[in-house]
Amino acid sequence: MFFTSNHGDSRIPCTNSSCIGHNGTSATSCPTDLQCNFTEKLVTHLSYTPANSPEGPWSTPVPVPSLVSWDTNAACSIANDSSLLCVGRPAIGMLTATDWRNISTYTEWDNTATSTMLGEDPMVWLDTRGTYHVVTHGGDWNSPFGFHYWITPTELASGKRFKYNNHIRFYREIAQVKNQSKAQHLSRRERPHVVLGKDGTPIALSTAVTVGWPCDWPDSCPEDYCYTHVQPVHGWLEHM
Repeated sequence: MFFTSNHGDSRIPCTNSSCIGHNGTSATSCPTDLQCNFTEKLVTHLSYTPANSPEGPWSTPVPVPSLVSWDTNAACSIANDSSLLCVGRPAIGMLTATDWRNISTYTEWDNTATSTMLGEDPMVWLDTRGTYHVVTHGGDWNSPFGFHYWITPTELASGKRFKYNNHIRFYREIAQVKNQSKAQHLSRRERPHVVLGKDGTPIALSTAVTVGWPCDWPDSCPEDYCYTHVQPVHGWLEHM
């Protein structure tokens, strides 16, 4: 498991006081990370911890190299040969390693390869054909949709950029819900996760969504911030 933490710093981001919300939503008086400048952000670190099963026990976290000292929003994928690819926010870059267990093999990349990407909340995985894929969320209140990028390990090693299909939206802000005749317009649809079948084929897309359109935070957004939406996907890799 790869995760971001502040390594024992208990301060609330942007402020040293507590912010109490309700129903899963932060109070509007609590500043978000978007309202902080970078000098106010807490110092955070990307770390990994292995376990033999999801139930644990989990080992002592091991910090890994990071291009910045704030949340990279990184997502990582480990190949069968133990090599690693971590993709962060596109403006930051990525990490690679020949062996995820050996910190000395980790290499930090600038954003050259990821500069073609839009958005945040990346998910990365290696498909059965040996191609890395990344799905991202558009990135702001005006972009409740996602994008898809891909690259082979050989292309990555040679310094090439991730490919994309003219930034065609991988998913949109309109969702049809089962047993409902009218489609929902979503003001937020982020944190995309592609659900893979036993053979490694994408079978579904999971996103955190907020209903209500338009949503101009914090004035006109629903109080119930979000829920999880799962959507089957079929044949979306055929355009590559």
